[in-house]
Amino acid sequence: AEQAETFLQDHSLSAYFDQVAIKALALAQLDVNRGALNESGRVRIAATVEGFIDNLAAHEDAHESEPAVTPDLIPQNWLDRPILCVGGRGLLDHAAASLLAHLLDRQGLGTRLATTEELTPTSVQDFACDGVQAICISYLEPGSPKNARYMARRLRKRMPGVPLIAGFWSVIQDDTHFLDGFEATECDFLATTLQQAVTQIVALMRRSGTDDAFSSSVRQDEEEPVAD
Repeated sequence: AEQAETFLQDHSLSAYFDQVAIKALALAQLDVNRGALNESGRVRIAATVEGFIDNLAAHEDAHESEPAVTPDLIPQNWLDRPILCVGGRGLLDHAAASLLAHLLDRQGLGTRLATTEELTPTSVQDFACDGVQAICISYLEPGSPKNARYMARRLRKRMPGVPLIAGFWSVIQDDTHFLDGFEATECDFLATTLQQAVTQIVALMRRSGTDDAFSSSVRQDEEEPVAD
């Protein structure tokens, strides 16, 4: 917490999450992969992240480059927690999804978090998804794209037409090995930083508002009586 306060004197919260918190979670995921971090350790780290987010809830971010979206600019269909943040595999991916959800909440866009257990092939049909307008699946390290592809297929079947973002948080922008496999995930967009995902989702929201305004204008024109 002390290191965070020092960092945030000169940097944005999103920069701290991307440059420090996500990298720490990625190191923990490497420990999981090599069998050096057990279940209780993963639970402890995930709980620490949740507590850390709570402690930063009131932080005034003077360095954030993208201002929060004002309520009057949010389309009607984006008002009821429209963004679904999903942890791709386990507790640490879920912790990463929590970081993204916090940044989106600070933008004024409501989020909901889902665990992998809620979205298994047998449980996904019972998942309450009314109002979801965008989905981001979080992976600290993507590994095989099969996991993301299977998750994307389940989500797309449950919520057809909703844009899917694959968040590969430990992949650098020019890592061709993983980026070449992105298409295999069958997601619509790729984000390699939390801030990039926030920017993509805000753009989707604004595009949705423009489309709604255009559709409303077209309907109004069609309803106007034509003068003889």
